[in-house]
Amino acid sequence: MFKWLNDFLFIRTARVMVDGTTSNLVKLREGVPQGGVISPTLFLVYINDITTTVPRHVSNTLHADDFAVWCAEEHTSTATHRIQNTINSVSSWSEHWALQLNTTKTVSTLFSLSTFKEKVLLKLKDQAVPQVDTPTLLGVTLDTRLTWKPQIEATEGRAMKKLSLMKKLAGTQWGANSGILKQVYTGAVRPVMEYASSTWTTASKTNKGKLDKVQNMGLRIILGAMKSTPIQEMEKTADLEPLEDRREYKAVLQGEKMKRLTTHPLHQNLNKGTKTRLKEIASNIRSRTSKRSMLKLWKLTPAAVRHSSQTSGPHARASMKSEQMYQD
Repeated sequence: MFKWLNDFLFIRTARVMVDGTTSNLVKLREGVPQGGVISPTLFLVYINDITTTVPRHVSNTLHADDFAVWCAEEHTSTATHRIQNTINSVSSWSEHWALQLNTTKTVSTLFSLSTFKEKVLLKLKDQAVPQVDTPTLLGVTLDTRLTWKPQIEATEGRAMKKLSLMKKLAGTQWGANSGILKQVYTGAVRPVMEYASSTWTTASKTNKGKLDKVQNMGLRIILGAMKSTPIQEMEKTADLEPLEDRREYKAVLQGEKMKRLTTHPLHQNLNKGTKTRLKEIASNIRSRTSKRSMLKLWKLTPAAVRHSSQTSGPHARASMKSEQMYQD
């Protein structure tokens, strides 16, 4: 295997052709062959130890070539100092392994509830790192106060573009029938509005209501209903669940995964008491996670997930008790 990988990576040449003229052969000394099935895996192995350069008190996440670091401190100066040391360590690591960090895609964000916009000065290779209020991480748009408003607005825009395609497929005397329109909605529109929904489930009801309106528009297109048609009746006729129920259901499933996966970063913190961001959010969470709603969501959870919990211990007893209470 080692010899095969050695031949795969080394003694590689390339040349270009322009208008029938071919350049000289050039030896490739870096990178992996583009388009190779094993190339992404080799790249991940190559950069996997970048996380070892991160100092203590600084968290990190690595997804393919997207690398993010963060830390939570009471004082901005302390957080800035820790992040700058991390940047220096990562920069030294990249130079040692002949990798280039993309300075144009590197940004910093200060998350705080303070209304005062404090400037943070970070440098990467003697270049100031731009400070932005709405960074994007793995397709999710964050904001400094974690209200998730920019994320939901961006999601609404993408969903509306796809919804406009449904309108072109629908017609009173022609076009696709309701069954096909429903498949288009559930396959192309709704997944856009549910991407990473368990992450921004703490958003305000007003913001999440923007996505509910998109689904209501989709229901009218599917059924050819008028604006005065009750939403609940359209949901029953089209057999589509409210987005709020689906979001809470996905959040419950995500929580169960965190409980069972001991290697999950949030496994240890799941049962710890956490400080809520605002009192309104705390009361909102308590109302949404009342006993009745949680039991309803638990019953909707697939049996394979419910019965995969531990057969003993407080979590298993609580789960079985909750299910019995719902049945009673």
